[in-house]
Amino acid sequence: MNHKIKNQDLSKPLVVLVTGVGSIIGQGIVQGLKKISRNIHVIGIDRNEYTFANVICDEFLKKPLFDSLDSNLLVYWRQILREKKIDLVIPGIEQDIIYLNRNRKEFKLENTKLVLNCSKLISLSTDKWNTYQNLIDTDINLIPTEIDGSWQKISSRLGKPPFLIKPRNGYGSKGIHLVDNESDYEYWRRKLGSQFMIQKYLNDSANEYTIGSFGLGDGNSMEPLILKRKLFNSGITQWAEVCKNDQLHEFSCKLDQKFKPIGPTNYQFLEHSGKYYLLEVNPRISSSTSIRAKFGYNEPEMCINFFHDKLILEEKPIFRGKAMRFIEDYVLFE
Repeated sequence: MNHKIKNQDLSKPLVVLVTGVGSIIGQGIVQGLKKISRNIHVIGIDRNEYTFANVICDEFLKKPLFDSLDSNLLVYWRQILREKKIDLVIPGIEQDIIYLNRNRKEFKLENTKLVLNCSKLISLSTDKWNTYQNLIDTDINLIPTEIDGSWQKISSRLGKPPFLIKPRNGYGSKGIHLVDNESDYEYWRRKLGSQFMIQKYLNDSANEYTIGSFGLGDGNSMEPLILKRKLFNSGITQWAEVCKNDQLHEFSCKLDQKFKPIGPTNYQFLEHSGKYYLLEVNPRISSSTSIRAKFGYNEPEMCINFFHDKLILEEKPIFRGKAMRFIEDYVLFE
């Protein structure tokens, strides 16, 4: 990679499209972009036009209700990339990451760079059971998990209930249910069909950690930022504290070496009885990105430098402290 930006007019705005700006991740990406001392024109896109993104973005586009398999969606994407002269796309929701990854070859025809992790990891992470199977041979602690069997067999394998039952292809805390009896188990088993997994319940939500790692594609990464956090019921971070943890740092490096991620990558862990158990691997920017940026770990800025400018990334000082989220109203008077 180059150390300097070559043959670029820095007076010209860098046009960055952020998808899913109605979500906390998308809005966090926009906040990170606004902290950069560079001429950036931020275009937000979302299906919901009544979103705070109309205020924080320089321009807003309402995404049409195309199905992801509809060929018209690809036509729409290519049209806005050309008309708006988009330099970089940073997806803020998982659905867009999956779509862009599936159509990488089509987007190579454009002059736009995409912030996408390696295709193999994106595909793997869409199925939590496959991710679990892929990590069994490592020395990283995994929560005991099953995908089939009667209540009696599940209980004999996982121990005493309750258990967590969740979709194999879910994200965040969506679709997760606590089951403590056979009747509830059979209900969710029928409802979810083959696309479910069931895990031993580790009741230590106060000891959860989220790790931001920016992969360089060769098994190495930028120094990760580790946050100890507590979640809202919705599954997003309520408060977080920057922490130093040698074992989690080691686990993060091992996951980087195994998956060789490219760009923003999120690892989530739970501490239980003195051990750290892997919860999720997310090959994308996470909902804590706005918090990380405030502590000096600005993932959107790294994305511009790495994916668009092709720069060698430099470590920046990380500030210690705590962050708390709150709800605030923004009113537009007529």
